[in-house]
Amino acid sequence: MIKAIVYLTNTGSTGRYAEMLSEVTGLPALPLREAGREVKLNEEVFYLGWIIQGRIKGYNRAALRFSIVGACGVGMDRSAEDTAAKIKAKTGITNPRIKVFYARGAFHMERLNTVHKLLMGTVLKVMKEGRGDSETVKLMEKGCDFVDAKNIKAAADWITGYNRRFAKR
Repeated sequence: MIKAIVYLTNTGSTGRYAEMLSEVTGLPALPLREAGREVKLNEEVFYLGWIIQGRIKGYNRAALRFSIVGACGVGMDRSAEDTAAKIKAKTGITNPRIKVFYARGAFHMERLNTVHKLLMGTVLKVMKEGRGDSETVKLMEKGCDFVDAKNIKAAADWITGYNRRFAKR
């Protein structure tokens, strides 16, 4: 049975999704750095992390402590189905029983830490030189926020169903 929603957020959108899941499922939403105090070693959790370089940030660290049965990456891609499969592979999630979701988040350059601001500034420059799609360039320049409960509904339904099946055992 899933005991908690554990998450790692960078600029806040992953944390917002974790709180939405908490509200719907009744499970506590815990930042990764605090979850170890609340959730026992190897207990089942649902993990959310922001996406960097196609991977769910913090997933491997969380997997060392908890039994992750489902995960969600939060990023800028438009397509949820293709993106979930890609991030599952890039994150190195090989267990077919771990369900992976994707939710489109927010991007605000000014909220990034210095290292990520420099990295994303370089990415934006390369994209402006014609190597990226123009919509993404505009979103990165102006900032955007796609956080919405409908983007996380499939994950919420899956968590609820998972715990319901477990409770029947």
